[in-house]
Formats: sequence, structure tokens, C-alpha cells
Amino acid sequence: MGRRIALLLTLLLALASCARAAQSDLTTPRTGFAVAAPAQEDGRVALYDRPDPASDVLMAYYSGAPLTVLSLEKADMVKVQSGVQGASIMGYMREGDLRYGLEAMRVVPQAYMSIELVRDVDIYAYPDGMAEKIGHLAAGETVLTCGQNDGQWVQLFGLPRAVRGDWDGIPSESGFVEMMTGRGKGAWQAPSVKQWVLPLEGELSYEQAIDRAIELILADDGALPKIPPEERSREALLSYMWDVRLEYYRSTGQAFYSIYLQSADDYEHSANIRMEPDGTLIDMESGNG
Repeated sequence: MGRRIALLLTLLLALASCARAAQSDLTTPRTGFAVAAPAQEDGRVALYDRPDPASDVLMAYYSGAPLTVLSLEKADMVKVQSGVQGASIMGYMREGDLRYGLEAMRVVPQAYMSIELVRDVDIYAYPDGMAEKIGHLAAGETVLTCGQNDGQWVQLFGLPRAVRGDWDGIPSESGFVEMMTGRGKGAWQAPSVKQWVLPLEGELSYEQAIDRAIELILADDGALPKIPPEERSREALLSYMWDVRLEYYRSTGQAFYSIYLQSADDYEHSANIRMEPDGTLIDMESGNG
């Protein structure tokens, strides 16, 4: 009996080791979430129109650009999609140019191009002037882009976040813009120590983070004086405008939720909350000073 238990423990330890290895394996090609991982932080990863590196390049993506691997192809190629339903592009990439799994967001640096618009521009569902127009951006707005092509098209980069309510000034997070000469001023944003990521297994989802924040507010004993008693109910707080981000610090390897909420009727009724990915409170205070 003792030997059987020892063998079982050995097997369980081996399986646990394999599971940890699988979670940390970012280079084995597989379907699902992935990010562009050029050899250099300021490099590009090409999206080809066929599973052949000699074919036409549809777009070129910056480090950390989020992608979905749809299938594994021959000749060390993968079929991928970039963007969201209704505003996306599909093509092929070299499997070695990607890192795989949600954990890759915390390993591969995020880089993007920031563009201050000089003129009004339309947002398209695909990088083609004949594609459907799905939005509009006004001169003076600043957008982030995750990729570009030689035809002067850029793809908008929606950094991971959860937004509830009608915010003014929140940029569009998907689609394509034809950035002709004179339409905008671009500035390269090199990777920083902080980047926005998606939750891993065992961490709260964005919606769960909102639920946890509401629990903390309802249990508050004075840290949030600007939220009046009549608005301290789940229903009232859900009517607030929310901006939820899971921030990861590359220098320390730590992540935490940064949550800001404010009343749609009175911006003074607001709060900032920081908590661990599992919902443990770090601190909270009234917003807007």
C-alpha cells in the first residue's frame, strides 16, 4: 500500500510539473490567443495573404499586438485573425514570430504607434477604401495603433480594458484607418514597464472585478466620502461609468486591477480602487482628488 501511495504521489507531482510547463510554454504553436513577438522590440511581424512568406504582406504588427490563432498550417505557418468580429483581418504568420497563450501578454513587451489626428477620418471594417465604414474619428483625437501596411493603412489598438457607461473621449478600439499624408502625426511608443493584460486562470475576470469593487464600496467605512449614501447600492453603482484595467509591471512581475468609477450625473461622485488580481484590496480613495 505504501509503495502504491508513493507511486501515486510521484505521478501527481509529474502531472503537476507538466501542467506548469504547459502554462509557461509560450513558444509551442497552438490555436487560441497569441501575441506578435518580433526579434527586436521595435520590429514588425508580417501578416501574409497566403501561408507562404514570399506572398504579399497584408499588415505588419508591432510587438505585443494581440492575435487569435485559428489553425496550424504547413511549412511552420499559422493562420491568424487580428481584430474583433466586424472589424478584423485574417492571414498567415510564421509560427516562430508569435508567443502563445495569455501569459505571453506579460512576457512580450507591448509597443504601439500613437497618432494625433490632424483631420477627421473614417474607421473601416477592413483596410480597403471599399470596405464598410464603421466609425469616425475627429481631428484632435489621439489613437493607438498596433500595426500598419505599405498602403498607408493602420489598425487601431484596443488595449485590454473593460469600459461601462457612455464615456466621452474613449477612442475606438478596433478597425482600420487610411492614414494618408497630412492626416495625423505619429509618435512611436516604445515598451514601458507597465502594460495592460488579460486575466489568467485563477484571476478575476473584468466583470468579477467590478462585482468585487462593488462589494468593497458597500462595505466601506469612510474611505469614499464622495459616494453619497443614496448611491450605495449595487443597482446605483452599476449605473456609474467604469474603467477597469488589469495592469502588469514587467519590472516586478506583479499585476493588479486599477478601477475608476464615477457617476454619470456628478463626476465628483467617484472612486479609485486598486486590488490584487484575486480581489484582495490594496487601497481605495475618492476620485478627482
